[in-house]
This record gives sequence, structure tokens and C-alpha cells, in this order.
Amino acid sequence: MEFSEERKDALQEVINIAFHRAAYSLSELTQKRVELKAPEVYLFSTKGLGDFLKNLLGAELVMVNQFFSGSISGNALLIMDPQSALTLVELISEDRSGLPRLDEGDREVLLEIGNILLNAYVGTLGNLMKGNIAFYIPNIRVDSVHAMVESISLDGQPLQHAVAVVTEFVVKATNITGCVVIILGITSLEKLIEVLDKLLQDKE
Repeated sequence: MEFSEERKDALQEVINIAFHRAAYSLSELTQKRVELKAPEVYLFSTKGLGDFLKNLLGAELVMVNQFFSGSISGNALLIMDPQSALTLVELISEDRSGLPRLDEGDREVLLEIGNILLNAYVGTLGNLMKGNIAFYIPNIRVDSVHAMVESISLDGQPLQHAVAVVTEFVVKATNITGCVVIILGITSLEKLIEVLDKLLQDKE
């Protein structure tokens, strides 16, 4: 199945709308400007996704993972290096303990941030698909990048190959960097391509 440049461009337009919504929410929470890079679409194996994230953010990561299903199904991930995650919590939570690692309260804050950002992304995809999407309770883990990727499943099956839509972001005047990754299985990808092709036809 070919994910052509035209399809990528159409998907990037949709993701840009989603990111601006998410970036606004993050800016409101942190009182800092949030900048984004243009979203990219990749076809990854499990190892390929792990290698990509390791090169981007390091060997140990913090990941908020939210599964969604309905008109389109997959995993939405908010991923940061541990120091970025700590700094983000410190910006938002005035009574943070000051420990050099994430405690239970920090994880709750990150789960709430992830819930806000990931819902903005997936909700925009749901609008595009003109269908309902159910969100599952997000979870958070801190682990090596490859152990983390191996923990991701699609439709109850271990992740083998998947399309990942990756958007990098930077919170200005801080050292916070991270990315949002949307992982889709083949069936959801086929549905998404049908909608993108219709969008392209409507532009002609």
C-alpha cells in the first residue's frame, strides 16, 4: 500500500490542525510558547520505531499511551525524555516534591497533560473520519525505548508494522522537547487513505 506524497501532504494538513489545538492547550498550561515541526508520516517495524525514538529523544523515555477505537483505531503516544517530563511537571505543578525522578503525583500530572494533548489529536482524526471514537484510560510508563515500543499493541496483537504520524514539539524558553506519535494498523490506515483520497479529489 503506497502512502504517496500527496496523501502525506493531505494528512499533514489535518495533523497541523490537531497540533495547533494541542499546542494551544499546552501553552495555556505552561504559559510558554510551543513550537512545532511539520508532522511526518513513517512506516515502521517495531525495531525501526524504537531506533527512531532513541535517535530523537534518547535511550530512556517517558510515554503516555492512550488507545482509541471506533471509526479509526490505534494508539496515541506522548513521548518525552525524563528530564523534559520533569521540567514540564515543574512548570505546571507548584507543589512538586523536587525529587530528581518522577513520583506518583508527577505521573498523574503527565497523564492529565497526555489526555488533553492526545484527545486533541485523535479528536481531529475522528472529525476527519466523520465517526465516533472511544478513548480508553491512558497509562504512563518510564522505560528503555525498545522495551516501551515492544509493549505497544494494536487490536490486542503485538506491534509488528505500523504507520506512525510523528510531530516534534519544543516548549520555548525551556529544555522541553518531545513528540506525539499516532500509530495505526493496516485496517485503520486503509480507511484513512480512502478519506484522504476523497479530500484530494475534492480539491481538484
